[in-house]
Amino acid sequence: MQRMDANASNDATAESHPLCEATKPDLLTVAAVAIAATVIADFIHEGLGHGGMCIATGGQPLALSTVHFECSTDTRLVAAGGTLANLIFGALFWGAARAGLASHSGRGGDARGCVCSNVSDGVPC
Repeated sequence: MQRMDANASNDATAESHPLCEATKPDLLTVAAVAIAATVIADFIHEGLGHGGMCIATGGQPLALSTVHFECSTDTRLVAAGGTLANLIFGALFWGAARAGLASHSGRGGDARGCVCSNVSDGVPC
C-alpha cells in the first residue's frame, strides 16, 4: 500500500484543472485596465466636473489639462465640481460593478478600477 501526501494529491488536482489556469489575471491586462481607469477618472474630474460646473455657472473654459482646469468665473462651485463628479461617477461605476454589467465574465473588474480611481481622486483640488 502506497501512502500519498495530502498536499501532493491536491496539487495534482489543481494542476490538471484547466479553469485554474484560465482565471489567473494577466499582468498586462491589469495594467491596461488601471491606466484606462485613471484616464477616465481624470477626464471625469477635470473635464466633466470642473468644466461642466464652469459652463453651468455661466463661465467660459479658459484652460484644460490633465491636472488643471481654469474657468473665467472662479467660484466654489467650479472648484467643487471635480470632487462632485468623481463621487457621482464613482457611485455609478460601483453600481455597475455590483450588478456585474461592466465585465462579460460577471465579476465587474473594469468598473471596480473606475470606482477606485474616481473615489480616490475625489479630493478637493
